[in-house]
Amino acid sequence: MQARDSQTLDLLVRNGRVIDPATGVDEQLDIGVKYGRIVAIEPDLSAWIRSPVGTYPPDVGTVVIDAAGKIVTPGLIDMHAHVYTGVCPLTVPADETSSRSGVTTIVSAGDAGAHTIEGFRHPRREREQDSCIRIHPHFDDRSSRLARRRSGGPRVPSTSTKPLEQRSRTPTSSSASK
Repeated sequence: MQARDSQTLDLLVRNGRVIDPATGVDEQLDIGVKYGRIVAIEPDLSAWIRSPVGTYPPDVGTVVIDAAGKIVTPGLIDMHAHVYTGVCPLTVPADETSSRSGVTTIVSAGDAGAHTIEGFRHPRREREQDSCIRIHPHFDDRSSRLARRRSGGPRVPSTSTKPLEQRSRTPTSSSASK
């Protein structure tokens, strides 16, 4: 925002330790928000504060949050969570646990597999409409490969990136005697 005389903020987060790994920022700064977007990050944005107005039309002014002693950072990604409630017994509700800790995206690891992925996809769309957390499944197809092996079905190639000769093998009697 260039013209400070006519511009004010809707929200001001003051005196927080701003850490942004993408830009290398790690210092105490104010963050100014207008219309839901960050418009300024500077050491002091107190000149942009709008006072509340009690007459018509009412205006609550600039909401100021004191973040002294707190870390202010972009949304975090939880790379291993169990949030497929109702199917997996060891799960937690995504919104109630993650939004309080700065997490905006979750990778649900281990909840969705070959047998439950369809059920995860459809309710997920409904959950995310009302959720502030993005949820992505980490699909593990080990159970489907194991089921095919046990039933005598076709084997699925391993997802190992090592060349075949570098993979560990159980020695056979002929190779052990050499």
